Amino acid sequence: MVLLGVVSLWLSVGPSCRKQEAPASSPGSMEAGLLERVKDATVLIRSEESSGSGFVVSTGQGRHRVVTNHHVVELKDGRLSTSLQVTYRSGTGREVTRQARVIAKDRGNDLALLEVADTAGLEVEPLDEGVAARETLGLYAVGFPFGEMLSFDEQLPAATLTRGSVSSLRRSRLGALETIQVDSAFNPGNSGGPVVDVEGRLLGVAVATVRGTNISFVIPWERVEALLESRAAEVQVGALPEGCEDACDVPMTLEVSNPDGVVKELELRVIHADEAFLSFARTPPYAPEGESHKRVSHQGAGRVKLAATVTFRSGSETYVQVGYVTEKGSRTYDLPLRLGTLREPSARTARAAPVAKEQALPPEAAFEKLDLERPLVDAQVADGGRLVVLRMEGLASVSILDVKARRIVHTLELPEPQFLFAAGGTSLLVYLPTLKLFHRYSLTTFEREKIGRFMLGGPVLHLVMGNANAERALVIRDVPDTRGNDPLTLLDVQKLEPVTAPRAVGTAPPQWALEKQRPVDSSKAFSYAWRANPQGTVFTAMRPGVSPEGIYVGRVVENRLEFQYRHESGGLLLVGGDGAIYGRGRTFAQDLTPLTQLPNTQLLPAVGAMLYLGLPTSTASSKGGVRPALYVVGKDAPLAARLPIDFEWTEQPASASTGLFVDRRMMLLPAMGAVVVVPPDRKQVRLFDFPALLRSEAPEYLYVRSVPPLETAVGTRYAYQLEVRSTAGGVKLALEAGPEGMSVSPEGIVGWSVPRNARAAERVVIRATDRLGSSVLHAFPLTVRGGTP
Repeated sequence: MVLLGVVSLWLSVGPSCRKQEAPASSPGSMEAGLLERVKDATVLIRSEESSGSGFVVSTGQGRHRVVTNHHVVELKDGRLSTSLQVTYRSGTGREVTRQARVIAKDRGNDLALLEVADTAGLEVEPLDEGVAARETLGLYAVGFPFGEMLSFDEQLPAATLTRGSVSSLRRSRLGALETIQVDSAFNPGNSGGPVVDVEGRLLGVAVATVRGTNISFVIPWERVEALLESRAAEVQVGALPEGCEDACDVPMTLEVSNPDGVVKELELRVIHADEAFLSFARTPPYAPEGESHKRVSHQGAGRVKLAATVTFRSGSETYVQVGYVTEKGSRTYDLPLRLGTLREPSARTARAAPVAKEQALPPEAAFEKLDLERPLVDAQVADGGRLVVLRMEGLASVSILDVKARRIVHTLELPEPQFLFAAGGTSLLVYLPTLKLFHRYSLTTFEREKIGRFMLGGPVLHLVMGNANAERALVIRDVPDTRGNDPLTLLDVQKLEPVTAPRAVGTAPPQWALEKQRPVDSSKAFSYAWRANPQGTVFTAMRPGVSPEGIYVGRVVENRLEFQYRHESGGLLLVGGDGAIYGRGRTFAQDLTPLTQLPNTQLLPAVGAMLYLGLPTSTASSKGGVRPALYVVGKDAPLAARLPIDFEWTEQPASASTGLFVDRRMMLLPAMGAVVVVPPDRKQVRLFDFPALLRSEAPEYLYVRSVPPLETAVGTRYAYQLEVRSTAGGVKLALEAGPEGMSVSPEGIVGWSVPRNARAAERVVIRATDRLGSSVLHAFPLTVRGGTP
C-alpha cells in the first residue's frame, strides 16, 4: 500500500513521450467498432488546477456517471473541485462539454465518482463489464496523456491508446488484490482513464507510473465496483496517545459514500490477530470475523459515518472488518483490514478491501421494462438480435424494439389489421391477405421499399425467415390436395418473386409426411409451428397438442427443400446458429442424429452466440416460475445452473395461433448484452442485463460469440470471422476437422478457397483453448452449392 501512495506522486512529471515496443504478450488489434465505443466512453476531465481522464460507467435516468482518480478532482488545498468540466469525444471536432460534480469518493483507493446531469443529445455506451486480472493479459490504457499539451490548433486533445500487458498482481497478506502492475508507461493525464483488454472489458483504472521505467499501476476493477455499489469504506485512524504501553484506545472514523441511499446500516468488527488468523487467505464472499464493535443506521442518500474507539494491544496486530446492510436487507462484509500496531503510531487513511457480491438479487432489480399498449401476439428477432419486431393484439401496426438502445424506436403502420409478417436481417416482409400483396420494409429507414403480388394459388398461411438473412423466406400456402401442388415456396425477399426450383424433395417417409400430413390445411392454418435458423438455410416444423407432434427438418439445397421426418414428439423445434436442432430434452443434427441429451428441459438457442438456455419442463406450470440454466454449445455441464430470472410458462400454447411460444417470450441475445423476457400477461417487455448475469453466476467462461455462414459455392472464397469470449484470455484456435485447404488464422479468420471438385457437404470443427487450458469445440455443417454429392 505504501508503494502505490509514493508512485502516485510522480504522475505530475512522468517519462518523456517516446515510442514503446509492444511486448510479445500485447493484445491484438481491437475491432474498429469496439475501439470507437471505448474512446467514446472515455472523457477528458478538467478542474481549476489540472486535468485528467475518466470514463462513463452508467447512463441510466438521463444521467451519466463517470469514474476517475481522486487526485484528478482534488485541489492543492485538499478540497474537492466544484468546477469540473467533462468533455466527450475530445479532439474529434464533435466535442461536447458538460459540468459534473463529485457524488462519491474513495481517497484510499484514489477513486472518485462524478455525475453529469445534463446529457441531452449524448449517446454513450458505458464501460461496465470487467475482466479477471491475470499475468500476461494484454491491455490498452485509454486517456489524455499530458492533457492539453498534446492539443493542436487550440483544440482539445484526442484520446490516446497505450498498449501493454499485466506483469504482476500485488496482493495483501490476506489475499486481496491491492494493485495491478503493468509493463506500460502511463503519462500525466492518463490518470483516471480506463484500462481494457482487447474485447473492451475493464481491467481497472490507470493510476500511477514509476518515473523512468516501463512500470505502471492499475486500480483493480473490483475496487471500482465497490465504489459504485456504495461499499468503499474510508477508515481514518487517530494517533496513539503519548506513553501508551500494553493497551491503548485510539479514535477512528468510518465513512462510506452513499449517493443512492443503498446502504442502510454500517457495522464495525474488531479483530486482534493471532497466527491462526494470519495463516490463510480469504476469498469472497467474506464471512464476519472478530467481535461486532459498533453499528450505525442511516436513511436516505448521503455519506454514512461511524465513529468509534478501538483498543490497540501490544504484541498483536489489529484488524477491522466493515459490514454493510443494503436497502434490500442483504448483509455483506469486506475483507479484514489491517490498521497497524503500537510500533506504527500515525494518523492515516486505510484502504478497504473489495466486498462480496450479493448472490441473489431480486429479479425486479435486474431488468429494464417497457410497458405495452396491448398484449403481444408475436415477437420476432431481426438483424441478428439487434431488433425485435413486436405485434400487439388488434393493431394494424408493428413496433420495432431496438435491444441495444433498450427502447421502441419506431411503430410501422400497415394498411390492414389482418396481416402476416416475418423479419430477417434488416428487412421486414409483410403479406396483406385482403389485397394479396407482399410489402417489404427496411428496418433501418422504416420505409416501404417494394410491393409485389404473389402469383401462385392458394391462401398464404405462414411466413418464415432467418433472423440474420434478408434474402430468403419460406411461404406456406393452403393448396388443393392434389399432386403437383407444393404448399412450400421459397421466396426471394428482395425481388418478391419465387426462387427457381422450389420443389420439396426427400426420402419416402418425409415425402409421404408432407403430402399426406402437410401442415397447411385451411382448417388448421397455424396448427404447425415453423421456425428457421438465423441464416435461413434450415426450417423446422412440429404440431403442438397432438401425439406425436412430429419432427420435420427441411434443408435448403440448390434452391429446393430436402426434408427429414421422424414420427415422434420433440417439443418446439428451434435451430441454432450452428445448424443444430434444439428441442425438448435434446439437440440433434439436421439428419436427426442425436447430439445432446438433457431430459425434462426445453432448450432455447441464443441469437448470435454458441450458447443456449435450458428451461425445466417438469415444473413449467408452477406459479412461482422456473429459472433457466445457461449452457455453452459443446459442453455438457451448465455454465450457470440457475440464472436469476423467474419465468412463468406453460410448455406450449394450445396451438400456434394462440398465445406465444416460449421462444417468443424468452430471447437470449448475448451480442446485445440482453435477455428479453415477456411475462405471462404479454403486456410488458423486460430486458435483463446479460453481462451482469454472467458476472454474478458465471465469472469464468469461454464461448463462441459469432455465427458461421453455413453455405458457400464452388469457385468462391469462404470467409468467417470467428469471435471467442473468454475471461482468461489468451485464446488459441485450432482447426480439427474441415475440407482440405481450409485454415483458421490466429485472429480467428476461417478461410477456404472452394475448389470446383469440392464435396456438397462438409463438417467443420474448430477448438478454442484459453490461457488456463479450458477448451470448447465449435462445430458446424457447411453446404457447398455446386459441389459433388
